[in-house]
Amino acid sequence: MGKGYFEKKKVFYNQSAIKMVKNLADLSITDWKLDQILERDIRLSDKIITTIREWLFDPQGSEKRELTQEQLKAIELIKSSGLKDYI
Repeated sequence: MGKGYFEKKKVFYNQSAIKMVKNLADLSITDWKLDQILERDIRLSDKIITTIREWLFDPQGSEKRELTQEQLKAIELIKSSGLKDYI
């Protein structure tokens, strides 16, 4: 995949509505090494799990934030599919 591959993907990352994906566009790394990719995957996975746990077990959170309709639908999908037992 060469150095230009990530640069091309940054355009799409920057257009994403998902903050974690959008943040990828701001990274200065142009030539990803395997250890960097694995580390990034771990950090993203941890953040996703933490976010889902907050949605499921403390939907309003300590900040008493309002969840969007999309987030509420995601919570219901997770609950109805039985994934809650694995989180």
